[in-house]
Amino acid sequence: MNKSKTDKRKQEKTMKMAILIVFSIISVLFTVYVLMSRFLPLRYAAVLILIIVFLNFAVYFLLLTKKKKWKTILSAILMVISLIVFALGAFALRDVNRAISKVSSAEETDIYSIIVMNNNPYKMAIEVEQEDIALVESGQQALIQELLPNNRDYETNAYSSYPELVEALYEGTEQFILFDEAFREIVYSVHANFDIETRVLVSTNPNIIEELKNAKIRSPLEYYDIIKKDKADKPEKGDYTEYESKKVENAEPFTMLISGIDTYGHINTKSRSDVNIVLAINPQKHEILMVPVVRDAYVTIAGTGFKDKLTHAGVLGVETTKNSVANALGMPIDAYVKVNFTTLVELVDTLGGVTVDNPIAFSAFGNHFSAGKIRLNGAEALAFSRERKSLAGGDFDRGMNQTRVIKGLINEVIQPQNITKFSTILEQLSDSFITDLSDQAIRSIVQNQLNTGGSWTVNSTSITAQGQMGLPSYMMPGYSLYFAVLNEDSVVEARNQLLAVLE
Repeated sequence: MNKSKTDKRKQEKTMKMAILIVFSIISVLFTVYVLMSRFLPLRYAAVLILIIVFLNFAVYFLLLTKKKKWKTILSAILMVISLIVFALGAFALRDVNRAISKVSSAEETDIYSIIVMNNNPYKMAIEVEQEDIALVESGQQALIQELLPNNRDYETNAYSSYPELVEALYEGTEQFILFDEAFREIVYSVHANFDIETRVLVSTNPNIIEELKNAKIRSPLEYYDIIKKDKADKPEKGDYTEYESKKVENAEPFTMLISGIDTYGHINTKSRSDVNIVLAINPQKHEILMVPVVRDAYVTIAGTGFKDKLTHAGVLGVETTKNSVANALGMPIDAYVKVNFTTLVELVDTLGGVTVDNPIAFSAFGNHFSAGKIRLNGAEALAFSRERKSLAGGDFDRGMNQTRVIKGLINEVIQPQNITKFSTILEQLSDSFITDLSDQAIRSIVQNQLNTGGSWTVNSTSITAQGQMGLPSYMMPGYSLYFAVLNEDSVVEARNQLLAVLE
């Protein structure tokens, strides 16, 4: 009988030891996982380790000391609660790790379509045979073959620009064009209802056909400042210097471009860059300076050697926009964040709104914005950021309003309740922006804010410019456009202020 009791006690003790060992292993694995995620500052990591060590000792003490029922129950409760916390924490970290990896490794995609006029008799791509294809970029035979597999013995007719290519389609000179969808927004300025008057026969992104079914009629008055020339200009060559940017690895001072494209939906889409704001960020001093560069700035487009509106650089990709802005300012830009309309709406709503200090009352897109501090939801913040026609300074005032929204967002993000929700916010927004900041840099910046806390000093300044019509455009050579020629003295002053923040 005594031997039976002894054996039973040994079995119970062995079982308890097994449970404790498993619990300890899980505790160690969770601690290592948290530390490897590189979010927690050293002092918080030390506190976490102490708490987990204390939990393990408490559970050991309760289970292995003199047997009492309440100790067993309490140890079981502690282990269950701990395991639930470990599981929830691990899942949250997994989600944020995925989100960071997603935004820091995402790439822009090129979308090409075969476009015809609405009255074209062909309804399906497989029907097309022995039809010539007009295009802008040469060497696209493989792509044409992919889109039109039965089209044989065709010729390609090359055009110098996408507006010229589309004009040939409208005039009936061409029946089929190979079209880079990044240029769709530019084409609207020539044919406002391009979406309705033409048809995508086939595309490398089949979703675009469905999306265009909901296209709405646009007013040509939106593009009143664009005039067709009798003869296309030769593009103007511009000075260009490739500035070597540094790779941001930790919470060190750096420069960044926020580039906003004028679309909703997929952030990987290339399109015109309507918002271009350069930031100098100094995490050590908790200081940020923002400098908006107007969309119509007449700059050398990186990779082309020719001058055009800055907004047109976006159709060649955000890296092109970043390098074009760096050249215009005469300084390197280390990183970029690319956003679109969807990003702003979702971010503001996720944070529960944003407070903006509005200097002058105005109305836009069915909203009235009073002077003073105002609270905006996502849709209102977008309307506030987009309006320019009712503002005295036009694009310049719009750029400053955009910096006011960004300042409000920064003030919201650094609030303790939002810092602790960083993983949730990032996961919700992971499809809404992309950046070339490394995941290590993102973690270091968050870790630095958790460690130091406190508010940031956020300032902004502007670059002045003179408006001018009719300068040569690289991407729209046959049209007279409005440009903003940047004042060199103002550029130098802005550059010096940006560099001062980094010191």
